[in-house]
Amino acid sequence: MFKRKSECQKLEGMLSPYIDGQLSPAERDRLEGHIKGCDACRGELESLRATIDLFHRVPLVSPPRSFT
Repeated sequence: MFKRKSECQKLEGMLSPYIDGQLSPAERDRLEGHIKGCDACRGELESLRATIDLFHRVPLVSPPRSFT
């Protein structure tokens, strides 16, 4: 149990770079292999993707000129 949790904790910080395409091929393969067998990490990845999608939907608002 501890080994799996430790692996999850190590890979958690790789999720955002994975989505952004910033991992090396070896790191990407390691993460993808782990995600195939780990429901918790797969759920974290899906949640992060959904959050990013929501941010992309928010319209940009220009601040007023008086804003400092």
